[in-house]
Amino acid sequence: MELPDDGLRVEGVSFAVREKAILRDVSLSASPGKTTALLGPSGCGKTTLLRVVAGLERPDRGSVWFDGDDVTGVPAHRRGFGMMFQEFALFPHLDVEGNVAFGLRHQGMSGGQRRDRVTELMELVGLSGYERRRVETLSGGERQRVALARALAPQPRLLMLDEPLGSLDRGLRERLLVELRGILRRLNVPTLYVTHDQMEAFALADRVAIMDAGRIVREGTPAEIHGEPRTEFVARFLGMENLVAGTCEGGRLRTPVGEWCGLPAHTGPVLALLRTEDAELVAGPGGGVVTGELVSRLFQGTRTRVAVDTAAGRLEFELPGSANLPPEGEVLHVQVPHVQVVERAVAAADG
Repeated sequence: MELPDDGLRVEGVSFAVREKAILRDVSLSASPGKTTALLGPSGCGKTTLLRVVAGLERPDRGSVWFDGDDVTGVPAHRRGFGMMFQEFALFPHLDVEGNVAFGLRHQGMSGGQRRDRVTELMELVGLSGYERRRVETLSGGERQRVALARALAPQPRLLMLDEPLGSLDRGLRERLLVELRGILRRLNVPTLYVTHDQMEAFALADRVAIMDAGRIVREGTPAEIHGEPRTEFVARFLGMENLVAGTCEGGRLRTPVGEWCGLPAHTGPVLALLRTEDAELVAGPGGGVVTGELVSRLFQGTRTRVAVDTAAGRLEFELPGSANLPPEGEVLHVQVPHVQVVERAVAAADG
């Protein structure tokens, strides 16, 4: 993969602790004004990669570059990067202005310059007039914004956010996502955003890198990844569980639940992902139709989610909310127009 010279460039980074591999040959980039999300389950290496980029850990192999300069051996405090943690780590003995201005004293700013910078940042994060507030009087969302302002105060060359919304409840997180996306768009710096929540990653990021067992297993725009997960791990991680073993021959896919045409690039045993998009209820069996017993339904307004017991196990589909479903326990037929072949998951080797 060819990586750009401007912004962040990570090349072939590996890192181990007591001979246990945490990162395995990781390469990625983050361009100025763009957000790259590191997405994956707990323990996959996301935060360790962030620490390597920050200079808090030294990689065993590989390098970290910024704007064409190798910064692998540069101490963390000299990289000019900003980092925001999930816990926010605000100083309880300081007011909002004191927290935001904390890092500015080391830059030789006068008191007036610090106050001007704090005022500018308070406006950016939507907290104008909060300068004298004590941090213990703030809500979770307000603390999150103060922590972001503090990370931005020294005008970092790279912004790194480690699960910044993880400690907030779902409703607040969804509201702050919109605000945070707007703030990040106005900054002309690369941003690395670590999360285990695909909704956050897809809502905020220009590009997403999905990690598993220390490796990046899929990278692309949110639309590219959702539209083509490519592997069993990525599909399941994104909640796509309609995976069925089958065989491809002569462009035809045969599975225990139905047959599909138009897969000429594959031959032999495969794992097929039956997509829920555009699935619809039909009157009877046929090509591309899954037949099974209706187990449950969940009405969701314009869509109804159904669980169906089939010859390949339980599958779930989203049908139009207006679909005339039979009673639970009876047979139904679902036309599935979109099927993809994905790579089977393989356990990662240790070391």
